[in-house]
This record gives sequence, C-alpha cells and structure tokens, in this order.
Amino acid sequence: MKNVNTLPTERFGVPFRIAGSITNDALESAWISAGEFDRLCVVLGVATAAGANTVTVTLQRASDASGTGAETAATLYSKSTSAALTAFINYGLDREKGNAKRFVRLRVSGSSANALALTALGLAFDTAFSPANLLNAGSVEIVNP
Repeated sequence: MKNVNTLPTERFGVPFRIAGSITNDALESAWISAGEFDRLCVVLGVATAAGANTVTVTLQRASDASGTGAETAATLYSKSTSAALTAFINYGLDREKGNAKRFVRLRVSGSSANALALTALGLAFDTAFSPANLLNAGSVEIVNP
C-alpha cells in the first residue's frame, strides 16, 4: 500500500526502546497504553556473546502506567544462541482489547553467565487518534532533511 501524502514517521511511532547489557537479569521498557496503537513490531538486536545465552522477550500488561497488577501477556520470543541475531516480532494489540489491564511494556531477559548486549526497539503502527509520531518516546528525534 502506498501513501505518498504522509511521512513514514506519521504511520508508525517508537513508544519505547531498551538498550543495555544483561547477565541473568532483565531490561524493561516504560509502560504504554495499548489503546493508542493496533499493532506492535519489536526489532530485537543481540550481539555475539561467549557461550550459549537464552534471550526471552515477553509482553507484560498492567492496570496503569505505574505497573499495578503486572502480569505476562505473551512470550513473544525465546532463543538460545551464542551468535549475533536480529529478530522482528509482530504482535497485534487487538489481543489486549477488552482486557481491564490496558497498559503494556516490553521485558527482555537473559540467561547466561556472560554479559549479553542487546537493543530492542518497539515500533507501533496504526494509531487510534493521531499521527503515530505524536506518541513517540521522549528520546526519539525525527529528522526530515
């Protein structure tokens, strides 16, 4: 589908980003409202590490933006590897419609004795009420040269 009247950044937003290093622990994004977007794509990048590592990506849901009553909504990805990897994970937020817990966040955990460097970027598509770029995380910069 082509729409030449909009910028790509008006069609998807970046509500969260996780970057860091984990060793038998986890990194978590901020909570976002599941009602703002219809679809979510997580782009996961993991660097090469010594020894086998298990990377698990879960989507958690909660009643509010402070994480009240947090629970795992879905395990989106789990893989054991020592090689670098990139994964695109699609999730329809329509699965969360009708659920009283309307806030979601991404959690990336690692199981390894070695530090594992990773980045996870959440791309949200199909906004409910406004151009997607208005719902970007505060650290997102849009450049239109």
